[in-house]
Amino acid sequence: MKSKNIQSGALLRIESMRDSLKSAEQRLSDFILSNPKDMVHMTIQELEAQSGSSYATIIRFCKKIGYTGFKELKQSLVQDIIINNESAKVSSLLPIEQDDSTESIIKKTFQHSLQTLDNTQSIIDETAINRAATALSSAQETLFIGTGTSGVSAAYAFARFYRIGKRMYIRE
Repeated sequence: MKSKNIQSGALLRIESMRDSLKSAEQRLSDFILSNPKDMVHMTIQELEAQSGSSYATIIRFCKKIGYTGFKELKQSLVQDIIINNESAKVSSLLPIEQDDSTESIIKKTFQHSLQTLDNTQSIIDETAINRAATALSSAQETLFIGTGTSGVSAAYAFARFYRIGKRMYIRE
């Protein structure tokens, strides 16, 4: 994907650019903003039919808002939906109030951590994990790259994998 910045997700891009779009593109943007969860499951032909937009309009729209095409737009929308769902879960799970006791904050934080672990376990793809393990074990060299909080993850992975005796590098 072109953009990894959460703040420039598809929904934000569409909303911010809506007024500068042509009328056909505005109708498409309105459809997507009203139906993001449905749209991520659609083919381009289904989107054409349900939004009343042409194939050319959809492709032009995707490029105009900064994506290489329909697939990349859908991927960004999926990320937006996941982020929005997780934000809603966190805010409902951790309604920390100003008058909460330290004990209450600890319990809420612990519950959130458990929920995050449970959510992660439910989406783990064992086949993908096995493919990654095979690729890592057969690699001559491995480079771990991360910035920001991902830099911490890269450093952690580097420290763990370095112990197996293969050439490992890290870039933060």
